[in-house]
Amino acid sequence: METPKVVNPQNCSGCGICELACSFYNGPDRSFRPSVSHIRPVRIGGLNRFHPEFSDGCKGCGLCALHCDYGVFAARSGQGVSR
Repeated sequence: METPKVVNPQNCSGCGICELACSFYNGPDRSFRPSVSHIRPVRIGGLNRFHPEFSDGCKGCGLCALHCDYGVFAARSGQGVSR
């Protein structure tokens, strides 16, 4: 599957909810462990601005899109999640 589409990167606050949701649902033991997440907010130029970055291990489940309160993502068709 493809990664969720980033439609509003300027809205990313760096809160890490997408990262926590990914780690919980896709991790080996259903725990909040950002180290096993396939997405992370990356700080832009040392400023208080962020953009999401996906790892190659992203399964395209769309849970990051489902849990993002800032409208950064749009799940691609077939991912089975909606907002």
